Amino acid sequence: MIKAVLFDIDNTLILFNEHKFMEGYLPSVFKEFSDILEQEEFFMRIMNATKQVAMNNGEIPNDEYFLRIFSQGKDWSYSEIWGRFENYYDTKFESFKSVVEPAPGAGELFSEIKRKNLKIVLASNPLWPEKVQLMRAEWAGFKDCNFAFVSHISNMRYCKPDVKFFEHICDEIDTAPEHCLMVGNDEIQDMSAKTAGMKTFLTFDGKKYNNEFFLQNYHSHLKGNVPKPDYSGSLLDVVNVINSIAD
Repeated sequence: MIKAVLFDIDNTLILFNEHKFMEGYLPSVFKEFSDILEQEEFFMRIMNATKQVAMNNGEIPNDEYFLRIFSQGKDWSYSEIWGRFENYYDTKFESFKSVVEPAPGAGELFSEIKRKNLKIVLASNPLWPEKVQLMRAEWAGFKDCNFAFVSHISNMRYCKPDVKFFEHICDEIDTAPEHCLMVGNDEIQDMSAKTAGMKTFLTFDGKKYNNEFFLQNYHSHLKGNVPKPDYSGSLLDVVNVINSIAD
């Protein structure tokens, strides 16, 4: 019986072209750093740090790991650098709501999960601060939600598809993996939840944005076989799955 539903966000709850998003996001956030870095070096640092965090081995939290890589070779205060990012997220990031759309059925699915009193988890890769994760969930229509857990850059030491990412969430929500359903669009990152013992649902809504090129490049460092999903379809189809395995 399913007691918790874990959701990826990017092209699962909100749909958008991830490559085009990055083309807008990087020059925008760079403005917070233009007094200390040239644009090309900033792009290199932020992309390298993000990729390295995705392979964090758990020794230190993701935010500290990100700042260590981003600041490499510079005599910068971590708090000062992090403050620049936070100022951007507080004042500018909301504008990107205009380039995304909620996945069809997100609101109906949210209502059904609440009706069944299931735990709701935001299990997006923890590369963003909590405020950004919550903001993006609101764009999908997940408002006024008492999330059981939200994975973000400051409370995780691993990223998907590492099995420890999913195990950590299970510990946090005090729910065994076999009682969890992971919903996401990524065949590698999200479906790897099955290796932790979770049920998995692969969504297809984001395919219309043709993110395959972006995902292939992002996953170029990953190896090994990924289990096939237990279920697949549109996000709205998750309602039928929940009705069949959550009672």
